[in-house]
Amino acid sequence: MPAIHEIQTIGEDPSTATAPALSDYQAHSKGWAETEFPVATEAGVTAGRWTGEPGWVEFDSWPYREFCVILEGRVAVESRDGTERFEYGPGEAFTIPQGFNGRWVTLEPTRKVFIGIETH
Repeated sequence: MPAIHEIQTIGEDPSTATAPALSDYQAHSKGWAETEFPVATEAGVTAGRWTGEPGWVEFDSWPYREFCVILEGRVAVESRDGTERFEYGPGEAFTIPQGFNGRWVTLEPTRKVFIGIETH
């Protein structure tokens, strides 16, 4: 049975900060900047906080089903051809399906909490 000391705070501890490699993306805007603050999880699950500055990245295949809650700032998720776009701001939550092909756009400095689950 899990013990209380196994509870983790999802914060922005500088000692846990990581920046995904730009090579993880098919394309990105000049000066793209993001930081993840992951917590320990089980295999196939990623969770933590994320901060990002204005810019964009493109994916051929989103790596996991991601559940996001925007804490501050504003983002958009767009279809690859740009014909569909959804915007989210503080207090809004959404999911992105694993395998999604499109663009993540950070419209203003943003903080979010996320959980990513590899579904296949």
